[in-house]
Amino acid sequence: MWKFALVVLVTAQALCGSAQGAATSAALNPRTIIPGQWGWEGSNLCAANPEVIHFSADGKQMFLSFAPVTPDGAREPRRQATYNILRELPNGLSMSMHDETRRDASGKLVTWDLIVMDKNQMCWHRSDWPQYGCTKSIDRCGI
Repeated sequence: MWKFALVVLVTAQALCGSAQGAATSAALNPRTIIPGQWGWEGSNLCAANPEVIHFSADGKQMFLSFAPVTPDGAREPRRQATYNILRELPNGLSMSMHDETRRDASGKLVTWDLIVMDKNQMCWHRSDWPQYGCTKSIDRCGI
């Protein structure tokens, strides 16, 4: 049983990019990996409507642009989400989103960690999720 638990823990660390995970190498610098076009795992966003990420010139903000889909399948005009970079993590960036309204159980606004899993995969972790809780993978377009 303990071997199974260890395998689950190691797999969770690798998939969610914990500080001890595979994405801690200096070669996997989040500031060089994150900019580009991305799509959610299992979607056709790369072909139809990739999310585009870039940083401000001073490196203090990250911008993510996307075009939401309406219930009837039409695309809305492109929107941009702006994030203030709070700190660098060994395998990602911790950020607060402008105009965030979601709050944790104590009433604080949530923050977001964009976790680099490797040079072509990332995931989001929210501050009020379990330590290794992560969204499904966000994959680099064009690979």
